[in-house]
Amino acid sequence: MAIKGKSRSRSKPRAGARAPRAVPVEVKAPLFLRKRVQVSLAFLAGVGAMIVLIWATNGVRVEHRHATASDNHAKAVKALGQWKSTVDTALSGVQFDQQQQTVGLLAALSSGLGQVKNGVVPANLVTQAKTAEGQLKTAADALHKVDLATLVSGQGLQEGQVTTLIDSQGAIIQDLQTGEQAAGLIQAATGAGGHAATSLVARAKALVDLAQSSFADAYSSYVGVMRPLGLIAPPGPPGAGQLPGQIPGSSGS
Repeated sequence: MAIKGKSRSRSKPRAGARAPRAVPVEVKAPLFLRKRVQVSLAFLAGVGAMIVLIWATNGVRVEHRHATASDNHAKAVKALGQWKSTVDTALSGVQFDQQQQTVGLLAALSSGLGQVKNGVVPANLVTQAKTAEGQLKTAADALHKVDLATLVSGQGLQEGQVTTLIDSQGAIIQDLQTGEQAAGLIQAATGAGGHAATSLVARAKALVDLAQSSFADAYSSYVGVMRPLGLIAPPGPPGAGQLPGQIPGSSGS
């Protein structure tokens, strides 16, 4: 029998626990597809391309410089070879000594003048002076005929080398002409006699000494341009070809 006024309390059924809220998870792109990586790679690629371009450009420039230098060297050797042939021929006529770089005719005149006493010139020295005068003039004229400036200009030589060659040409010609004048004074002294002869001999000796000294400097300048181009061989060591203990000039037999 039910009791009035009382009812059985009924509790509402509990709702089930809520599922965790879904949180979006960021999926990272592959390494090489990431923007920063792509930017970095693009920068490195640009730097690498620039380095390769610079290297290639420098290589082309170096190759061009080498080709230009080789071409200039060939032109210079050809032009200066002609001048060297003229110089060698002219100096061979005045007894030029390549090893000592001295003019034999000037050395002979100097030696002969050293034997003159009281202005009296020996007959053999007069004859020697007359021969030397003609040979020195021939050599000077042969060198003077060459327009060296035109011959070497635009032939791959540096401006300083061209200037040195032209200056040495003028100096060598002048030295030969100075020797020629000295030879003339020696001949003039034979008919002067007394104080006049002594004065002429002294002047001749001074001119010969000047010509020898100046020629050595001029020829050295000439060699300074020719030798680096391989047109003149470097001098051998003193006594080259001698046997140990051999006296220079002896046969060694």
